[in-house]
Amino acid sequence: MSGRRILAVIVLFILAAVALIALNRISFLSPPEGAARTPAADVPDARQFTAESFDPDTGARRALLVAQSYTTLDDGSIDARDVSVDLVGTDVGDVTLSCERAAGQLRRIGKQFAGKVELTGHIAFNSVKDDKPYLAGNFEDISFDSGTKDVAADGPFVVSIADGMRLSGTGLSGNSERMHFCVLKTVRVEVPLEGPLFGRAADRKGKAALAVVEAGGPAVFDAQERTIVFSGGVKVTSGELRLAGRQMTLQFAAGPSKEALLPGGWEIVGIEVEGNVEAETKDFAVAGERLYWHRDTLTAGVKGAPARFSAGPSFIESPSVKVHFGNDGRVTGIDAVGKGAAYLAEKEAAEEASAVPPAAEADKGLAVRWRDSLSWDAAEARVVLRGDVKITAEDYRAAASRITVRLEKKALEDVTQPKAPAQSEGSGQLFGSIAGDVTGFDATDNVSFSDKTVSVTGDYASYVRATDKATLSGSPATAVVEGAEILARVFTFDRTKQILVAERECRVEISSPDQGKTPQDQSPPIHVKAGKIEAALSDDTLETVCTGNVGVVWDDNALFCDTLNIAGAGIADDQSGDIATGRVMVTGSGDVRFTSEQLQLGARCERFEFDKALDTLLLEPGDDDQVEIEWGDDSEEGDYARIWSDGVALDRKSGTVACEKPHVVLFTGSSFMGFLESDRRKDDAAKRRAKTKIDITTGNEMVFKRLRAEAGVLKFSGGVEAAVWDPHNLRGDKLTCGELELDVSIKSPKDSDIRPAGSLQGVKTQIVAARAKDGVFIKYAGPDETLEARGDFFEWERESRSARLVGSKAVAWMGGVEASGVQKADEFIYRFSDRAVEVIGAGAGTLTLNRVQDK
Repeated sequence: MSGRRILAVIVLFILAAVALIALNRISFLSPPEGAARTPAADVPDARQFTAESFDPDTGARRALLVAQSYTTLDDGSIDARDVSVDLVGTDVGDVTLSCERAAGQLRRIGKQFAGKVELTGHIAFNSVKDDKPYLAGNFEDISFDSGTKDVAADGPFVVSIADGMRLSGTGLSGNSERMHFCVLKTVRVEVPLEGPLFGRAADRKGKAALAVVEAGGPAVFDAQERTIVFSGGVKVTSGELRLAGRQMTLQFAAGPSKEALLPGGWEIVGIEVEGNVEAETKDFAVAGERLYWHRDTLTAGVKGAPARFSAGPSFIESPSVKVHFGNDGRVTGIDAVGKGAAYLAEKEAAEEASAVPPAAEADKGLAVRWRDSLSWDAAEARVVLRGDVKITAEDYRAAASRITVRLEKKALEDVTQPKAPAQSEGSGQLFGSIAGDVTGFDATDNVSFSDKTVSVTGDYASYVRATDKATLSGSPATAVVEGAEILARVFTFDRTKQILVAERECRVEISSPDQGKTPQDQSPPIHVKAGKIEAALSDDTLETVCTGNVGVVWDDNALFCDTLNIAGAGIADDQSGDIATGRVMVTGSGDVRFTSEQLQLGARCERFEFDKALDTLLLEPGDDDQVEIEWGDDSEEGDYARIWSDGVALDRKSGTVACEKPHVVLFTGSSFMGFLESDRRKDDAAKRRAKTKIDITTGNEMVFKRLRAEAGVLKFSGGVEAAVWDPHNLRGDKLTCGELELDVSIKSPKDSDIRPAGSLQGVKTQIVAARAKDGVFIKYAGPDETLEARGDFFEWERESRSARLVGSKAVAWMGGVEASGVQKADEFIYRFSDRAVEVIGAGAGTLTLNRVQDK
């Protein structure tokens, strides 16, 4: 608003004072010598009174006062009727003043008179400057005290300026010396605007806007404070701007003085509105308890509990919202301080939105909450949110300590640009399409991102809307789907394809419930680690591929492979919340290594399959290979075996492992069924401590069953042959039978992390007993001869270093020829020592085999 026009507003407040000062000055100046004059002022009841004033240098008339009647009363006061005053060459131009009555009591001070003057009855004031109408006013009555400089007016009045400024009100009081005036009530001011007001200097059609201020009153002008304060309920209308509140203060850049009462040099620099504030333009609306605007800072703000800033269906609510304008009138930014909420609608969104839009309304935009602040920067094309931020969109949620929303810059220029007349319909152009112009966001600290299938948490996240991909990192970050939890350093989520990729230090826990089972009967979760995990979430069940040094642990089982596939883990339905549970299958391939502390088993193979519902594991060989197994304890005191098989099946619930047509090499820590290798038959203590290698083959399968924590049983069936593995002596110890059972003693290890597959370090496993049946044949070899026997059942115990052979036709013999030295008995007892084997038959005598070669 120009300074000339703003000062004119103030002049309107003091117009009565100006007029009376002029009247006082004109009425009592003497005319030049020789000028005509009317009867003297002390002539009572004169019909007409005329007074003139002339320029002492040019003789030109400066003023003319005419009263149709003029009376001096007894108390010295003057009463003039039907008064008119003409002034020439004043600071406000050529002035004409008229009224029905002028009365006052005057005293002479030098060449002038002073006192209180009252004008009443349709007071009209007009001025012409540069041959154009300049000021005009109408009052009912005015009083002025030239001593105290107090001005007062009763009744309604109207004052206008030729360029469009207009003031009206009822009642006026003030002081011309202190430049403090008050319009008492029904105030109305019309002011043409040229400078910026809330970022806008003109209406949509480019014309100068007219600001109309209406207030119940009073309205107070204070020149020292350079303010006008409107009270009693204020309304402002200016083009598309509508503003209302309980009280409004206008702040000016420079104040008036007695010598500068004319328009010029004044500008509005600030506005402050308080009490139930509401403001609206075509671009935006605000509401709160306090609104302010300042020209120099190019900012406008609103405060409240909360304050609300809206543009169409979009809005921002916070205790304090500040708007920044550019020199061209465009909004360049918004700052909201304190706990708040916002809804940024897309262009197609409905025109109304609540603070927390329901799902049907939120499908086109972003619902946002924060604890500390929001900052929107148009030049940077971004919205920065701080403090426990939460974003809710149609099909995803995001939260973090700080979120930066990236916007499309080109679109933002269109959004903040004032609309042309053809585009003026509708609302929300300020940021009505921000949500539609979101290109992505970055989030830091306490980050979470979720949609209907996955929830991811971590330290940092970035989302790119063009690709519909989110990247999240952490130490570690976590992704949760129904039935599975994945940890990794970095996650990439393709929302369009519903593919989640985890990389760097990846781990996943599969805990999808088994259908039809109670919680206590559920199988344990599956823990997987891998270099990379890729999960497909588009179906009802989770499909996951793990690659890169994959490790799997469930219960006390551990498995490693190159590639792992998980299928069947349930995903919750977005509508009902029910979990579509499938049969979780875990398959893997490529250098598979497996360990089971429960089954005392380690294995290597090419591929495997795990059925979580049945809790069974199948190990399968490659095309030209077999499954390689290590069973038991490879410590100095333990017994263990190396097994090659066409396939292995493990059942965790029953605690069994079954091998198809296995070939077994058993390594025993001490004499197994009395078997010795040939080099241990030499009298050497170190060689006696070496393990004995037993070669076992079977025509059907081998089964190991964990009976309890400290014991198990190893069974061979389908025709069994167990022989000392001795390439230097084909006459080694040997056992053949239909079935063979080995009792195992197990000392369980302490809880620990995953150990390398195939290694059961810390576990002590010993074969403590053996039982053979169905066509038993057993042979022991010495340096020079053999001890052989046949029977139906053979039983051996490690602790007693004894065995027995029973059968209805059991026989035993020496020398390798069954017919030579044969003994028969229903039962034979074997005694084993490091040097000999003794066989005692009931009533058949004793056979002794020397096991050590004499030196």
